[in-house]
Amino acid sequence: MRKQRVLSLVLALVMALSLSTGVSADEGGDLTGAVVVIHTGDVHGALEGYAKVAAMKSTYEAAGAYVLLLDAGGFASGSPYVRHSSGVSAVELMNAAGYVAAAVGENELSYGQEKLQALTDLSNFPLLSASVMKGEPLLPTHQIFEAPDGLKIGVFGLTAPEIAHTLSPSAGEGLTFLTGSALVRAAKNEAAALREAGCELVICLSHLGLQGDDGALSLLRQAEGIDLMIDGHAHTTLEEVKKATGGTCMVGETALTAAGSSFAEVGVAVYMDGEIVARSLPLDTIAVSDEAVAAKAAAITDEVDRWLGETIDSAPARLVGGVEARRGETNLGDLVCDAMLVWTGRQAGLTEENTVAAALLSGGVLQDDIAAGAVCRADIAAALTPEETLCTIKVTGRALLEALESMTAAAPKDSSSFPQMAGMSVTLNTLESFESGGYYPNTDQLKPAAVRRVGVTAVGGEGFDPEAVYTVALNSGLKPAAFAPYERSRVNWGVPLEDVVAFYLQEEDTDLALYSESVGWIESYGYQDVTSDKWYASAVDYVSTTGLMQGSAGLFRPGEAMNRAMLVTVLYRMAGSPAVEGTSLFTDVPAGKWYTDAVLWASKNGIVQGQTADTFAPNASITRQQLATFLYRYAQAKPVQSNLSAFTDAGQVSAYAADPLAWAVENGFVGGTTPTTLAPRDTASRAMVAAVLMRYQQGQAE
Repeated sequence: MRKQRVLSLVLALVMALSLSTGVSADEGGDLTGAVVVIHTGDVHGALEGYAKVAAMKSTYEAAGAYVLLLDAGGFASGSPYVRHSSGVSAVELMNAAGYVAAAVGENELSYGQEKLQALTDLSNFPLLSASVMKGEPLLPTHQIFEAPDGLKIGVFGLTAPEIAHTLSPSAGEGLTFLTGSALVRAAKNEAAALREAGCELVICLSHLGLQGDDGALSLLRQAEGIDLMIDGHAHTTLEEVKKATGGTCMVGETALTAAGSSFAEVGVAVYMDGEIVARSLPLDTIAVSDEAVAAKAAAITDEVDRWLGETIDSAPARLVGGVEARRGETNLGDLVCDAMLVWTGRQAGLTEENTVAAALLSGGVLQDDIAAGAVCRADIAAALTPEETLCTIKVTGRALLEALESMTAAAPKDSSSFPQMAGMSVTLNTLESFESGGYYPNTDQLKPAAVRRVGVTAVGGEGFDPEAVYTVALNSGLKPAAFAPYERSRVNWGVPLEDVVAFYLQEEDTDLALYSESVGWIESYGYQDVTSDKWYASAVDYVSTTGLMQGSAGLFRPGEAMNRAMLVTVLYRMAGSPAVEGTSLFTDVPAGKWYTDAVLWASKNGIVQGQTADTFAPNASITRQQLATFLYRYAQAKPVQSNLSAFTDAGQVSAYAADPLAWAVENGFVGGTTPTTLAPRDTASRAMVAAVLMRYQQGQAE
């Protein structure tokens, strides 16, 4: 009965914490004999939660419980608020909150072994790992705690082996990470040693992640003797643990729990008489807060905010991110990629024979612009996707070429994979269709059947060699499937991209005026018969990019006459190609033609009529006045007040086209062939149609 009473009281206290200032022993909540484990993980610099877990700890202790405040690793980096001090601010807050042990993850290891030792020396709690080795364990493997009633509790830590591939060479120097059977054996040995030391409750702080060959689920199926595993690394929530365990949160005899990331949840596990009950609380539902810890967190936040707000440079022009960076080269993309090249050159200690030749950045990382004017660290951070760090990888030229073909598959339409770059010259023919070979296995990345659109002319200032091996800098989230055979060569330097850019601007004294425009690493070319000096060049680019009109065989044929079938098809595309039902009334529009649905749609919507009662004449050329009329009907426009009297050939305008032409001229969609002539019966060329459609669409967007 006592066990049930205590567990019921604890669960009631959990609810009370979420609703008020908590329940104390004075209110009858006697939790004597209960062990309450409050746990966090993957905090990543979310400082505001420490005051609340400190208050929770005090509330449970006031009710008589023996409380262990534990962390599953991932607290020393992830935001500027802890990264600015290399994790010191996080440890200071954890000391103040009353943590008693924490696992070690990649965040704690990323600063290097000297700074890890500094964090260890500063902390009032042990940093634990039984699986990070430097001949012998680099850190303490476990810690034993004793409750007032004599109950012994053993806590040990484990660290994910794949972290070895995320550390810089200097941070990972001499380290090995246990994996496979060695990792399982280490867990078994720790549990056995703690049992031998008299521990009734054995807890594993697992920075392993839930899934995978070395994940928590796999390990628990092979390792016995663990009563409670608190998992981190993969940002797993308790709800996800429930799903993975069929709703039980049990793997064999072990209770498994987790608390998400960034204090989105706080975990509470209650142990009494051999039984464990696990819950999680959303942070925003916890009303209690420790004022001293909150004040310390606020002071740290204020200090870092001031640092983030300091001006480090001035941009004479807008640095372009967002959607534009997902469909073409931008000056912000050039800036970040140049910074990546410079940082690796200065910091990576690469030899002359092993220099970083080029940089690649997925355009989706550039999530926002940086406005012209003063630029501070906060502006840089806001423009970039959080958590992206700098990596290098060694790949062949052939793999690089294949990756670029895949990354530009959607171009000129926007795609988060569109490559920003530095250190290489690339040609991209967006008018050549991407030839798909399906998807790379177990990815959503398109595999090119052949490299047709992309050409690389130079890398690292030298002529491109598809058989050469190049060292390429890239963002951590960019993992082209074409690079998969070379992933073992990937090195994650652990430095966030915003810090790389800040280094480039401050330490290298870079002038942002150099980035008023994009550098031109990518030469995008299209139709052979449309040069940039033509009056219609921008219009052709517009209709090609938006998919309204297309060329063939590398030619747009701007001077070619537009026919009726082509024009209704373009208008149909502009309308979103809606579904149509029925059959055409025109004998010269058979079923199954490329223009059949478009003609049916246009005739049903009153946009076109046949040249006769039963013929459409799909191949007949469109005149300038017919173009205006079709567009007028498409727009469902109304007559305008002005007329065409300014044109000497206004008398040649057919009666049906008078209002449409006046509307088109007044709105600037159609202009005269000269200041005084309109040429209403002249043939409308493809170039003219492109220009009219661009003017119309842009006018609608204003």
